[in-house]
Amino acid sequence: MANSEDRLKKFEEVLDQYQYSFGLDKLSYNDKVDQYLTLNEESIKHLDERGCAEASYFIAQYTAVLNKEYSRNKVRVFWAENELNKLVAHYHSQYAGQFMKFETMRAKIINEDSAASALNNIVLHAKARMLQLEEVIKDIQTLGRILQNMGRR
Repeated sequence: MANSEDRLKKFEEVLDQYQYSFGLDKLSYNDKVDQYLTLNEESIKHLDERGCAEASYFIAQYTAVLNKEYSRNKVRVFWAENELNKLVAHYHSQYAGQFMKFETMRAKIINEDSAASALNNIVLHAKARMLQLEEVIKDIQTLGRILQNMGRR
């Protein structure tokens, strides 16, 4: 049986094909956004309506790229949690008759089974990435809205 990382990779390849069929693979980082994310106060003051619109566009595009990465990690969590639940169900009979909360049994299985531990690590890493991205996405969206509103002045 392939390890968790290999199975996840195959699962993600199917998702990549799905995204490709909709053209979502074209959504990628554009380094032009860097100049807009690092504008100083003086540069912002000199942006005209067109400059604000362009900056807002590239920032929105970058937000879409970050959201794509957020979604990818969300799918990883979904997949790994599903696989982990199957493993817990498989080991459930070993703990029959023992009174323990589901979370406790799950933690024991994760500690005792290397496949469960690997799946749990996938969940932890993906959730950590999602937490990091959540605030960054909000902040970048705010920058884009500010520039968009400045362009309307």
